[in-house]
Amino acid sequence: MREVERTGLASPRMRTGYAAATSQYQETGECTVRITKFFAGAVTIGLLGLPVVTASSAAAEGPAPTVIETRVAETGFSRYLEAYKKPTSIRGQKLSLQARFEAKNPTTGDWEPLPFAADYVVERRLAGQKGYTTIDSGTTRGPIYGKQHNVVRNALYRVRITGGSATIGGTPATFAPSAGTQKLQVMRKFATKINRNRLILSGRIVPKHARKVVHIQRKNCDKGCKWKPFTKIRTNAKSRFSIKLPARNGKRTYFRAVVAKNKHFVKSFSDTYYTIRF
Repeated sequence: MREVERTGLASPRMRTGYAAATSQYQETGECTVRITKFFAGAVTIGLLGLPVVTASSAAAEGPAPTVIETRVAETGFSRYLEAYKKPTSIRGQKLSLQARFEAKNPTTGDWEPLPFAADYVVERRLAGQKGYTTIDSGTTRGPIYGKQHNVVRNALYRVRITGGSATIGGTPATFAPSAGTQKLQVMRKFATKINRNRLILSGRIVPKHARKVVHIQRKNCDKGCKWKPFTKIRTNAKSRFSIKLPARNGKRTYFRAVVAKNKHFVKSFSDTYYTIRF
């Protein structure tokens, strides 16, 4: 009797980032925040309600605008593959890109959640691409940015505050531009299955990986054993592959398919399977 089971993607557990920021600013789906004085005699009380701050697109008469320093802090993704210990995902997934907008209080010098509406742009530079492409833009509705984006391949993401203005207690102010970046590694997507009776592992690799090498690795235990080379095969014109796997009497042998890294993708591997013969 032969048995084979799927053990799942190696280390598929995802971690959630920005726990502190999320609990502080996104607990109710809205964003209220206490802001200290930015100028003497002017205090903002509510962010999404009716603040004392009024946006101004036209140049105010009187004193020259005060430039408020800004920054994009803690730019990153909400989860990643633990196997890589850094932001890594699988092609085709959607991940939430997060960032926190902050402003420097000119009175105290402290960095605080941005209390005013400001313009922002989100850009992405895919591996092998020379410049950035805009994937989102708008006006901030609070100090936290968080939107889902499609995972394509290795890329550098950049969140920028591009400007904005406000009037605080009759004093005009403008926001200095700032930016925060975050790299994202991406694995190729494997669609694999195994024939339980014939012990044939087959699959398809996305994106196209036609007539190229796929490494098959094996190990003799679930934990504490290192993966070792078993054999090499090639995909066909449709990026598909198949291989017959051996089985040991009464002992499990684990297998997975692997594609080496390149500039577009990190080292990518399939789900892990084991075989056993009774």
